[in-house]
Amino acid sequence: MTTIGQPFHGDRPIEVPAEDRLGFGLPAMHIAEAIYQMASPDGFVIGIEGEWGSGKSSLINLVSDALRRVENAPEVVRFLPWLIRSREGLLKELFTEINKAAIHIEPDEPQRGWWAELLAEAWPRRYSARSIRRRRLRDLFSKFSSRLVQAGKLAELFGLVGAGVATEAGKRSIDEWLANASLDKEKGAIQKELRKLKRKIVIFIDDLDRLEPDEVAEILRLVRAVVDFPNVVFVLCYSQDIIAKNLSTALHI
Repeated sequence: MTTIGQPFHGDRPIEVPAEDRLGFGLPAMHIAEAIYQMASPDGFVIGIEGEWGSGKSSLINLVSDALRRVENAPEVVRFLPWLIRSREGLLKELFTEINKAAIHIEPDEPQRGWWAELLAEAWPRRYSARSIRRRRLRDLFSKFSSRLVQAGKLAELFGLVGAGVATEAGKRSIDEWLANASLDKEKGAIQKELRKLKRKIVIFIDDLDRLEPDEVAEILRLVRAVVDFPNVVFVLCYSQDIIAKNLSTALHI
């Protein structure tokens, strides 16, 4: 029996340019350059559309590889929503990833005074600029995610998630609750911290079209809530037809 030299890898996407046999390298470089060069004072979202098996995962792997090779490379995050089943879990995991990425990026902050530097030298684990900033970001994300979870539960109470259409009074109540000064202040504090970053955070969310309809709606709702985070770029990969069908099912449109 003759041995075939070319092995099969099933649905495994390629990881590096050396494996590229379909010419994805040049488009990946263009996408990476667009992400790197584009100003993002309020964040932005890129959608990569394609049918199942068309190579979306391979493409974003090459985009990630290209981004890591540039000078002052952004922090790259691969967010895997299909491993998380609850809204609270999604929020916690996403904010944890953004927080970890932000900690690795030096902020553009004014120089600290001599007293602060003395404390940092004596107790670096507590008073160093990095330690203080880590605690500040962790507390900000924790408070904001808790409020968003409450908002989601309120929305469910009025039937906005997965079941029917809420009354206009219910919608107004939720909008007023979400728009209150306290929540807006908490989000503004996070935006202020992220605006200081000298490099971007790029978050890839792949295989949206493999999720259940309610999960797709939840992910897009979550991205919408944080899409205006400065210096944060979301790259979503999906089949447009499948996403549209799933949203239609989940939102009863």
